[in-house]
Amino acid sequence: MTARPAAISRAIVLALETATPVVSLALRTADGVIHENMQPPGAQASEWLAPAAQLLLAGQGLKPRDLHALAVGAGPGAFTGLRVGYGFAKGLALGLEIPLIEIPSPLSIMTQAAEQGIPGVRLVALLDARRGEVYGQRYHREGARWFASGGPFAAKPDSLAEHLTSPADQWMAAGSGADVWSDVFRRLGLVLLPGVFPRARDLIAPALESLAAGAFRPVDQCEPVYLRSPVD
Repeated sequence: MTARPAAISRAIVLALETATPVVSLALRTADGVIHENMQPPGAQASEWLAPAAQLLLAGQGLKPRDLHALAVGAGPGAFTGLRVGYGFAKGLALGLEIPLIEIPSPLSIMTQAAEQGIPGVRLVALLDARRGEVYGQRYHREGARWFASGGPFAAKPDSLAEHLTSPADQWMAAGSGADVWSDVFRRLGLVLLPGVFPRARDLIAPALESLAAGAFRPVDQCEPVYLRSPVD
C-alpha cells in the first residue's frame, strides 16, 4: 500500500536500531518531532525494547495502534541484535497490520557524517563485525547528496583497500569498525571520523520516503542482512 503524501507529513513512525551493542529507539510524532531513547549500558535488548517502546509512545500520549509504520535497521551487524530487533518489529507490525520498512544500518553512519559536513566525496561506513573483520558499505557524494556504491561487504581490516574503488587516502571512514581498527586504517591512509554509530533517529527520513513510494516488502518477507554465518 502507498500512503498519500498528505498522510506522510503527519505519519507517526517508530524506528529501532539493533545492529550494534548501541541499541536505540526513535519515535516520529505527527508534528514531525523525533524523540529518541538509547538502551542503558548493561541492559539486554530482548528485555529492554518492548517496555522502552511503550514508554516512548506513552510519553507522547500515544499507543501502538496510533503508529502508521515501523522502521528497522536491517544490518549488517550482530546476529543476535538483528534477530531480536526483527523479531520485535515483525511481531508488532503484523499485529498492528502496518508496514515494516527496512533501512540499511550503515546509512545512519553516512547520515551523521554528512550532517557534520565532511570534506571529500567518498565515505566507507564500517561496523565492527568481531572475529577480526568489519562490515562495510561504500558511499559517494554527487553535489549535496550521498549514494551507496555497490552492496555491503565483509573484510579483514588490513585488506579493506581491496574493497575500495580508489586509493585509500581518498576515503573517509566512520563507524564502530573504524574506531576499533583505527590504527590499521590510519596506516592505510584513510581519514577517520570517530564516535559514529547507527542510531534509530536516522532511519526516520528514509523510512518516510519509502512509505510515500510504497517501497517496502510484505512483513513476513522482511529479513535482516547477514553477511556470514549466524554467530556473533
